[in-house]
Amino acid sequence: MDYIFDKIDAKLIKELAKLDDEALKIGVYVMICEITRGARVPNKRHKIKLAKALINQGLNFKKVREFCQISKAQYYKLIKEKDA
Repeated sequence: MDYIFDKIDAKLIKELAKLDDEALKIGVYVMICEITRGARVPNKRHKIKLAKALINQGLNFKKVREFCQISKAQYYKLIKEKDA
């Protein structure tokens, strides 16, 4: 129980709460995936989905990386997909 409590990132939740409902849901989902890492939950796919939602809302690389922990290359790949 302490492990789960320690892994909950209140600051991240507060930041995500400022975004739309979809981004909040995806963000909480990604956090749950991080907490249950050993359960073979497809983390990367959901981090990419959250990153796309954040990019569509106009967040910059620094914020997207803070929320999603994606690489700079992945960020720019998503930007290109959005613009295509």
